[in-house]
Amino acid sequence: MQYVLAIGILAKLYKSPTIRIFLNDTLVDEIKLEQDIGEKKMDFALFHSQLDTTKSKYTTSLPAKFFIYHIDDHNLSDENYLKLNVSDCSSNYTNGFMSKSDQYIFRKIWFAPRKFFFKSKENFIEDFQSRVLDENNFTWDNDSGGFYNKKTKVADMPGWPLPFICEKTKTKFHNDQDCYQGVDREMSYKIVKKYGIYQFENDMDDIGAHPKASSTRWLQHIQKNKITQQKDKIWPIDNAFLCFCYHNRNNKYLHENQ
Repeated sequence: MQYVLAIGILAKLYKSPTIRIFLNDTLVDEIKLEQDIGEKKMDFALFHSQLDTTKSKYTTSLPAKFFIYHIDDHNLSDENYLKLNVSDCSSNYTNGFMSKSDQYIFRKIWFAPRKFFFKSKENFIEDFQSRVLDENNFTWDNDSGGFYNKKTKVADMPGWPLPFICEKTKTKFHNDQDCYQGVDREMSYKIVKKYGIYQFENDMDDIGAHPKASSTRWLQHIQKNKITQQKDKIWPIDNAFLCFCYHNRNNKYLHENQ
């Protein structure tokens, strides 16, 4: 099986920092950032979950450029690490003053089987449900309000296929994806095989319903319609991932390494 790694970066540059991408000890790519990378808005009509098919308009802002890599599963082992190394960040710092610096955000990092990328939402859900969800007793939910973590007792679980925790810094990805950084650093995210596919380590079993989290919409629908044979586990899906895939489903250039 082939997988796709998609990395979306925002950049405000002073000079030209370098990003090196490693899978385990293998260099995947070396990127020299030489131009600013901004955002662009995307929207599409979505329905909220497997059990609530009410549709609404979803709008998000995504990096104008994504770096796309195709990875064969024979290059993956039981435990894998995606490492992102940022170096050569510069600024005009002098005598305690600074007005310019290289700044960047890893806004989105997605890792998923290639067959689930670049489809309409309906085709994605149909394929994903039959190949992964039903077999493992999951209900999908693509609510954007956050997913309740039964361990931390807050709605801090990311939507699939985003990473959750940086192995090196122990920071949560969703806390990093909105904050510009201006220093050299290294991030590391674990990739494991679970529920039949390789994915960022993210314990789905810790996700549950919470009265203050918007991801309870699926549970309310169950109760309202007196559904008794529901799936009792939530598989959270990142709305922005679905939006990106939908808008690029016919983009043949994204089906190759970028």
